[in-house]
Amino acid sequence: MKLEKEFVTFLERNISRLFRTAYRQERNFHWSEDVLQVAVGNLWKKWRYIRTEVDEKSWAGYASSCVIRSYYDLLEKESRESGKSFKLRLERKTPDREYRNVEQELQAASLLDLLPPRQRNILKMRYYTDMSIADIATQLNISVRTVGREEKKAMEFLREAEKRE
Repeated sequence: MKLEKEFVTFLERNISRLFRTAYRQERNFHWSEDVLQVAVGNLWKKWRYIRTEVDEKSWAGYASSCVIRSYYDLLEKESRESGKSFKLRLERKTPDREYRNVEQELQAASLLDLLPPRQRNILKMRYYTDMSIADIATQLNISVRTVGREEKKAMEFLREAEKRE
């Protein structure tokens, strides 16, 4: 019973933040509600682990990253069911960046499946949802520097894989 009360209290304090995180991914209220519902279910399943293994100050960040993972899981599930692969939004707002030719580098979305989950999620957030490195770091509860390193490693891997093909 105490476990349930703690979880409900946590949700009451953070539900609007979690909904904003879900909404930011797709800009669609109905989709955001679906994502949030899945994320809350996943959080409840892991709540015993979260409250014992994760620092209480990091619970909200953990929950936000759970929302983002749920979003990508639903997106991938939907693309599998429809038989269409989801297209990454590849336009960049900053053309002076090193990765000007991202569209060519990521044209084979199947290469993303070869990346470790963390790098794959960072690239999807960066190029599909057009999030800044700082936003990604906040959502995944990691440092900005780590996001930059992981993005760089993933891009280098994709470049090498493209050369081999």
